[in-house]
Amino acid sequence: AWYVGTGRQRWSCGHVDDLAALVVAALQDAASRPRALSRFEEGRVYNAVGAALPLRDVAAMVAAAVGLETDAAAGVDLATATDAWGPFWASYLSTNLWLSGDLARRDFPSWEPRSPSLDAVLRDWSSQQQ
Repeated sequence: AWYVGTGRQRWSCGHVDDLAALVVAALQDAASRPRALSRFEEGRVYNAVGAALPLRDVAAMVAAAVGLETDAAAGVDLATATDAWGPFWASYLSTNLWLSGDLARRDFPSWEPRSPSLDAVLRDWSSQQQ
């Protein structure tokens, strides 16, 4: 499992069930407010994310989950990544994609990510493979 560079770039992870719960909370909130006070009218963007993980950690967990040693995860330079994945993915995977769910938690206090995190899912999958 490869990552680009040092792998310190962090990506935010969210679960589809948490996203669905946030959409329901937002729709219920919108239905309870006069249109003039709707958060949708304000143009807010909500991120249904729980954690941001370094890609090197994700690569190590993926390696373990498919039965490889965790040291099978390795950093590669941008040129190698570009040759393997093409310029879009190599560039994309070399950057941070770190989002916050703080606004969603503030505006919808009943919402909180409750589903298993990506690292928990990968660790569970890894333990089942052994």
